[in-house]
Amino acid sequence: MVPSAAVEAGTGPDRSRFADGVASVLGHLRTHHPMTLWGVTRVEDGAQTHLHLPENGYGLLVGDRMPWSDTLCRHMVDGQAPRVAPDTALVPAYRDAPAARELSIQAYAGVPIREPDGTLFGVLCGLDRRPQPDLDDLAPLLELLRGLLGHLLATERELEEAGRLAVSAVAGAETDALTGLLNRRGWDRAVARAQRRLTGLGDPSVVVVADLDGFKRVNDELGHGGGDRHLVRAAAALRAAARPQDAVARLGGDEFGVLLTGFPGTGAAAQVAVLSEALAAVGVPASFGCSAVRVGGDLVTALALADSAMYAHKRGRRAAPAGAS
Repeated sequence: MVPSAAVEAGTGPDRSRFADGVASVLGHLRTHHPMTLWGVTRVEDGAQTHLHLPENGYGLLVGDRMPWSDTLCRHMVDGQAPRVAPDTALVPAYRDAPAARELSIQAYAGVPIREPDGTLFGVLCGLDRRPQPDLDDLAPLLELLRGLLGHLLATERELEEAGRLAVSAVAGAETDALTGLLNRRGWDRAVARAQRRLTGLGDPSVVVVADLDGFKRVNDELGHGGGDRHLVRAAAALRAAARPQDAVARLGGDEFGVLLTGFPGTGAAAQVAVLSEALAAVGVPASFGCSAVRVGGDLVTALALADSAMYAHKRGRRAAPAGAS
């Protein structure tokens, strides 16, 4: 299976409303309240990742990550330190944070951005290499901007759900007639939507590809009718083992794809094991490959990496002694 070079754009803008709002907020802050860095981060999977980050004096880039436990923002979110600190040397939690030492942070301002259900999405934050005596005056503005970005995030989530329902309503052209899973067109649309969520919101994904083992032998021994039943069993097992929000597709022939949306890469191996065991339970062995994609990455590259990993897995299974896993 070779991933499509051009992924269908699907519905909706390539750039999210949330991303547009963040760009305006950061532009205002950089112009009227300059600091060494102003940015919006995403907090997930035990790390803080720079999601929207203009050029800055620290040389940090979109996609750069730091353990959440090492950050100043963690102390702010937990209520252990103030949202605005003109001089971090006067706030022990900030002064002693590993990030403060690594980046020489002498002033800090930050506010949490929350999902509609109240869980933490990320942080709007500013850092400076020097103390900023007038920074306290910024607190009311940051609170206002926090509310604005939270509202835009809620709107983005509502639009995403509406888009998902709209796709379901016209799913006939994007459904594989034999298995009832997404076809390649539906898969490409799901990948495009996941890419927009990754770029705009920092939602991670994991791409999984599976190729059934011995499918030619099944066709040779049982005929095409038996082969079709084999594919239908595989499809049903994968769909049952995946989460409701995941995209499951027949990519062609005996190849399948599962797009784990909003899924941290640290859980990929365990989820692939769940999918593999589900297929084995219905007598359909398969070779798997997966690739996680985070902020700064892209889904097309992840597809290619997952594909390569699947073929490596298949070669290893063929070379393994009989009875070995």
